[in-house]
Amino acid sequence: MKPLDLEGLREVFKDSRTYLAMAKIEKVELATDASVLKALCDVFGQGRKVVARVTWGAIGPNAGLIQFPVVGDIVLLAFGEGDDEQGFVVARLSNSTDTIPTTAHDGSTVLRALAGKMAWLTSDTAIYLSRGDTEPTENVPLGQVLKTLLSQVLAELKALSDTLASHTHIGNVGYPTSAPVQAAAITAHGSVFNAKKGNPVDNEGILSDVSFTEK
Repeated sequence: MKPLDLEGLREVFKDSRTYLAMAKIEKVELATDASVLKALCDVFGQGRKVVARVTWGAIGPNAGLIQFPVVGDIVLLAFGEGDDEQGFVVARLSNSTDTIPTTAHDGSTVLRALAGKMAWLTSDTAIYLSRGDTEPTENVPLGQVLKTLLSQVLAELKALSDTLASHTHIGNVGYPTSAPVQAAAITAHGSVFNAKKGNPVDNEGILSDVSFTEK
């Protein structure tokens, strides 16, 4: 590699000025190869529109911290020196429409998806939910597996209560006895088992509608 001369060094370290402007998103469009998201922006106070490239807080091969801006969002654009047409969306600004979630008002960190959109937390290795820096060791239960197990156990308990409620013995004169005197109580237990099997197990009342995981 050829060493940089003085002019080369000046080019590398030159003062590349930028300026910022506020704008409103009017349209967003994702490239067919998902390499870039462009936004048509109406620049406040300048009476002009520019197509800006949306930037991200983190990005990698099929990875990142991503949330698309939507039409009407107020954003901050950055322009390079001498280039007023190619801007970059570098930040989103809260406003009377895009208000700060109440859960963040006490300074808490909040990651909340747009209404009607899902929030994905994905890793090809592991996802840790912890209170400190120590690696957690307790696995999150698998809802469908737990549901199947509980349904099978409660079905067995119901069958067992039916058997107990109707069982007889051979009496001392060689004839079967009548059902035990506790039959009603045993049958009542069976009704409870069966009811719990239906709700909240079989109807998935024990399972979250919004949180999912995998083994």
